[in-house]
Amino acid sequence: MNDMVTLFGKELELCGVTEGTKVTVLSEVGRSEDYVTASMIAARNLGAQVFNLSLLPTTGLSPEEKTGTVGVT
Repeated sequence: MNDMVTLFGKELELCGVTEGTKVTVLSEVGRSEDYVTASMIAARNLGAQVFNLSLLPTTGLSPEEKTGTVGVT
């Protein structure tokens, strides 16, 4: 896990993440949880305010079911 935290930390530094930056990690429930955890720890280590937005899996859904709309278009 420490190697992944270091790797994600370097990537986040390249993205300009510093103390006070807001970082949202987008994830899918039950997938790549070690990546999610490592990236969140790395962002926190840089002083960022970290959030995780976890979405339900879309496996087995049609393309129409995977997208959504807001309001009337």
